[in-house]
Amino acid sequence: MKILEFIDGFNFENFGGAGRVFIETAKILSSQGHQVDVICRNDQTGNYENPHGIKFHYYDCKYFGFVPKYIYRRNSIRKIFGAYLKDNVPDMVIIHSATAILGVTERIVSLSAPKIFLFHSPWCEEHRINGNEAFPFNRILYGLRRKKELEALKTCDGIITLSKYMQNLMLKIHPEIKGRPMEVIPGGADTGKFFPASGKEEVSGVRKKLGIPENSFVLMTSRRLIPRTGVDVLIRAFASAKTKTGKDMKLLIVGTGSLLEELKKLTSSLELDKDVIFTGFVSESELPSCYRAADLFIMPTLALEGFGLSTVEAMACGIPTIGTSIGGTPEILREVSGDLIINGCSEDAIAGKIAEFSKMETLPVLSGKSLECVRNNFNWKMYVERLEEFQERLTAGGCVIGSKM
Repeated sequence: MKILEFIDGFNFENFGGAGRVFIETAKILSSQGHQVDVICRNDQTGNYENPHGIKFHYYDCKYFGFVPKYIYRRNSIRKIFGAYLKDNVPDMVIIHSATAILGVTERIVSLSAPKIFLFHSPWCEEHRINGNEAFPFNRILYGLRRKKELEALKTCDGIITLSKYMQNLMLKIHPEIKGRPMEVIPGGADTGKFFPASGKEEVSGVRKKLGIPENSFVLMTSRRLIPRTGVDVLIRAFASAKTKTGKDMKLLIVGTGSLLEELKKLTSSLELDKDVIFTGFVSESELPSCYRAADLFIMPTLALEGFGLSTVEAMACGIPTIGTSIGGTPEILREVSGDLIINGCSEDAIAGKIAEFSKMETLPVLSGKSLECVRNNFNWKMYVERLEEFQERLTAGGCVIGSKM
C-alpha cells in the first residue's frame, strides 16, 4: 500500500507530539512493507540517518514576513505534491495539520484514496492561548486559521483524535463537521526506547550526570516552556510542597521554549536555584534517561492538552505519574488510578498532590501498574492496527470522497 502523509515539519532529534505520532506510526507502517512518503518542511539541523525506509519530500520554509511566507510555503507544497503524483497514486492519505496542505486541498479531495485527518490540536486556539498577537490582528487571524482548518477537515473522509477531550473540543470549534466518521485512538510509547532503569546504579549515574544528589526525591516534567503547559505554576507548587514536607526534593524540567528565562528568574526569586534543574533541549536519544532519573513525573497542564505523550513515556519507564484534570491527561491516568489525577490546576492543588505522593510507600506498586498499563493500552502497534481498521471501514462504507485521477 502507498501511504502519503502531510506534516508541518520534522526533525529526527527534536519534535513535538504530532511529530511523535507521525514517526512512530510511519516506522511501523514501513516495517510492514508499505511505501510511506512524507511531504513536509525541512526542519533538519544536521545529517540524520533514516533507517526506517520512509521517503521524505522536503521543502524549505523561508523566513519572510507572514504573507510572503504563506505564499512561498503554499507554492512549495503544490510543486512537491504535483511531482509526487506524476509517479504515484496513494492508497491512503494522512494529514496532520491544516498548514501542511496549504494550496492543495482541492487536489487532495479528487484522490480516490481514503483521506484521514489526525487532529492533534486546534490551530486557532493554540495561537489564542499563547497570546503572541496584538488586537485586532489576533481576532482576524483567529478567524482565518479557523476557516483554513475547517477547510482541511472537510477535505478528509474521516478524523482521528488521540483523546475524547480533543474530539469534543474539535466539534465545539468546528460544529460543521459533526456527523463525519470519527475515531478516538490513544497514542502510545515506544517500549523499545522507553523502559525502566536496569537498576539503582543506572539511576545514580544519570542523576550524577544531571547534578542531582543520589538520595533526593526527584520530580520531573517534560514540557514546551509556553504559558499553557503550566510550568510556572508547577515551580511555585514545588516550592510550597518542599516547605510543607521538609523533604530533600529536586525538580527536573526538561524542555525549552519562550518562557525559559522568565522561569529561571521565578526560580531564583523563590531561592530554588539549587533545587530546580533546567536541562534545556534534550535530544530524543537522551530523553529516556531523564525519565529514569525521576521518582515521580507530573503533567501540570493549564490548557489544551490533547493527549500528553510524555505521560505515557514516563509510565513506560516505570515512573508513577500525576497530572492536572485538564485535557486528555485524565483519560490516561484513570487506567492506572483516579488518585493520580490532580483536582484542578491551581498551585495549592498541585502542591498537595506532590506532597501526598512524595510520602507514599506504594510508589513501587504504582510503577508496576503504570508499566503494565502502557503495555496493554498505549502502544504504537495497537494504534496502527486501529488506524488501518478505520481506513478499511471508510473504504468499505463508501465514505471516500473523490474519484480516480
